[in-house]
Amino acid sequence: MDLRPEFCRRIEFKISRSSRLFRDPQDDIVRAKQKPTGVKVLFAALIAALALAGCVSNNHPRLLSPNTVESFCGGAENYARETAIESIVASTDAMPEDFPIPSQAQIVHNVKAQNGVIAHWTDQPLYLPKVAKAYGYPDDYVRLGDAAITNRMISVDARRIYLTLILPDGTRKTLPFRAFDVQNVCSEAKLSA
Repeated sequence: MDLRPEFCRRIEFKISRSSRLFRDPQDDIVRAKQKPTGVKVLFAALIAALALAGCVSNNHPRLLSPNTVESFCGGAENYARETAIESIVASTDAMPEDFPIPSQAQIVHNVKAQNGVIAHWTDQPLYLPKVAKAYGYPDDYVRLGDAAITNRMISVDARRIYLTLILPDGTRKTLPFRAFDVQNVCSEAKLSA
């Protein structure tokens, strides 16, 4: 139902009717054959990007660098890459893997044997809504305490990492996760002359 005043509808009808009377039908064929110009396509892409940007929320807490890192990268010339640690932790799957959890001593032994790192945070929020709900967190964020990362891949596109969560009651729980960032967590130092 059109809720505009009657006189607006009448004027629009008269304008559209008169424009049809004086329009050349050949113009319609020419318009149909024309392709959108680069400016029109660019303008449409810009509008779409702005519309999508309005849908994206960027108020998630940022994953900060670990407070401390235990590096088992094998030698004085190798070091742990903090940006790789952050990226690997951020690429974790939404739910923990159904995999037996080794003891803390066994995790440390595996990290040492496979050239990895153990990163420590005091209370780092990490967006894992399903896990947060399962363990009784008040929001969609778990609180990360530690992350044990090795360079051993479990498949072409994933590795297993162990995240130690600080539960709402203050206890700590270690869970195995699949992480999809497969970059090397250790790097060889480049010495400059």
